[in-house]
Amino acid sequence: MKKTLKYLALFLLFIIGTYLGLALILQNIFTGEYKSQDQTKFEAYVSSSEIHTEFVFPVSNTLFSWNQFIPVSSVTTQIPDPKYIAIGWGSRNFFFNMKTWDEIKWGVILKAVFLPGESVLHVEYLKDLSESPKIYPLYLTKDDYLKLVSFIKSYFVLDEKGHAQKISEFSHYETDKFFKSHHSYHMLNTCNMWTQKGLEAIDAKRPIWAPFKYGIENAMQVH
Repeated sequence: MKKTLKYLALFLLFIIGTYLGLALILQNIFTGEYKSQDQTKFEAYVSSSEIHTEFVFPVSNTLFSWNQFIPVSSVTTQIPDPKYIAIGWGSRNFFFNMKTWDEIKWGVILKAVFLPGESVLHVEYLKDLSESPKIYPLYLTKDDYLKLVSFIKSYFVLDEKGHAQKISEFSHYETDKFFKSHHSYHMLNTCNMWTQKGLEAIDAKRPIWAPFKYGIENAMQVH
């Protein structure tokens, strides 16, 4: 029994070590194209917090209105006229049990990493961009903007009216809510890999593998 536990522990250490090693290398190898501001007309953003990355958009422009897809009133009554919307994807277990690293719970982390679990989309309406801890601009053509919107919309579970389905009134703040999502969360499909896939959909600069936020941040700073 002791030998079995020892081999199991060594195997887990090997898996974790390999995972971290590959992440360290591959998050600093980039592909895709930096979108020049001179060549594009529509802006979106990547936002980075302590834990994960999200996309940020104007609530409405000439191409798309997020308010029609996710009504402001279904998320918050605290901001009557929000200018931006932040959308991120990740583990329901993680989102619902850990708001920041200050509230770290190793059981939650291990379960989210090693066991495929339910995912959710986090949606927050913002007064302005100063509410995002770190913000990186994406300068997009019309086609790229719509591709990124389409990518994000494809992760939402919709109701009979075509609106995103809210899970409950649970929130981190007074300006956000969580919505039902497709796909499972696990160590090979993390919140930052979701951001990476969104960048891949528009062939924007991105790391070739990004289980952690640092690869996304590094790519946003490489022109």
